[in-house]
Amino acid sequence: MTAKLRVGIIGAGRIGKVHAETLAFRLPEADLVAIADPDVAAASTLAAHCGTPKVVRDVAEIFADRMIDAVLICSPTATHAEFVIQAARAGKHVFCEKPIDHSLQKIDRALREVSKFGVKFQGGIQPAFRRQFCPGAKCGGARPDRNPLPYAHHQPRPGATTHVLHSVFRRDLSGHDDS
Repeated sequence: MTAKLRVGIIGAGRIGKVHAETLAFRLPEADLVAIADPDVAAASTLAAHCGTPKVVRDVAEIFADRMIDAVLICSPTATHAEFVIQAARAGKHVFCEKPIDHSLQKIDRALREVSKFGVKFQGGIQPAFRRQFCPGAKCGGARPDRNPLPYAHHQPRPGATTHVLHSVFRRDLSGHDDS
């Protein structure tokens, strides 16, 4: 039997919770061993829910932990590129939520470090319904030209007025809510 992949999550917010639950309850090949977040209470609540033994405030503890094989970066976008670099330098494989950064230079720098240190990297994507994935007349029983699939995401429809988000928050979530 192959050993389980030991994973640490950075970020206990909305998307961190989604990934933590996936690791804890749906992927028997992985073991969620640590959660890092400056909001230790949020990380502790998530860790208790997922049966995760370690909670830390400082992400440096995740990178320094020799028992962790890989990290999921689920923190705010402004931290992604730097955390990718730190993880690569620590020899951790990386899954990074999108976007890696808003700067191509920072993205290039982060990916150079991934390559330099030989770790595996996967960037998060959200394959929503798109015509290019449905070249025929039917796609899951729907006709894209006549009966497009509904917008299926946990955020309100684009342009909805039910939620008013601060512009910085909207910018950070924008990578998760496109269709």
